[in-house]
Amino acid sequence: MAATFCPDCGSEQKASAKFCAQCGASIAQSVSNQTTPMQKRTKAPDRDPMPKAKIAIAGLFGIIVVILVIIFYNYITIEEHGVIAAQPTVGDGRFYEDRTVEMVDIESEVRNGNLVFSVDDVLEYELVRVEYKGSTAEVPVLAYISPHGKLVTAISISEPCNATRFTIIDGAIKCNNCDAKWEVATMQALSCCPNNYPDPINSEVVGNEVRVPISTLENWRRRL
Repeated sequence: MAATFCPDCGSEQKASAKFCAQCGASIAQSVSNQTTPMQKRTKAPDRDPMPKAKIAIAGLFGIIVVILVIIFYNYITIEEHGVIAAQPTVGDGRFYEDRTVEMVDIESEVRNGNLVFSVDDVLEYELVRVEYKGSTAEVPVLAYISPHGKLVTAISISEPCNATRFTIIDGAIKCNNCDAKWEVATMQALSCCPNNYPDPINSEVVGNEVRVPISTLENWRRRL
């Protein structure tokens, strides 16, 4: 005679049993001829369908945080050129990464022993150039705002190629006549000519005016 098994717990039963002796479940006639026990199924625990995706997102977030920390650290620890570091702050720092700023000629005048031009012009055009024409010297001067908001004034000459025009490209001030370029705040060479950057000079800001002493321009000498 074929064995009878409980359809619920799978235990073997007497052929005449109507209820399971182990669990009390009703034993239907339709399962009286089973030859193997029906195993009781258990529900598998729920699992997170996307554990790897969450780990990847957390890892990406961590990398972004590290990059931002490095950028901020480099910003606050950058060592400016000594003359630039002593210059007045005229506004928020300007960042030139991933963009190009062409040089713009602006108006200037000589007054009370100074070469004078507008702070607003520097803030608007970002890289400006003026000409000093004195009795004994003719000197071009450039101006822009550093990443720390300092007013940078410098002799607008690249030695030894004698170029007087520059462009700011991707955080560097580049000679328009050759491949020489320098970091805008440190004047550290990024390609060739490490000592021929536009020579920073002292200036002051009075109201809306940038004032460069004429004596500085008259006494400036080439470094080569």
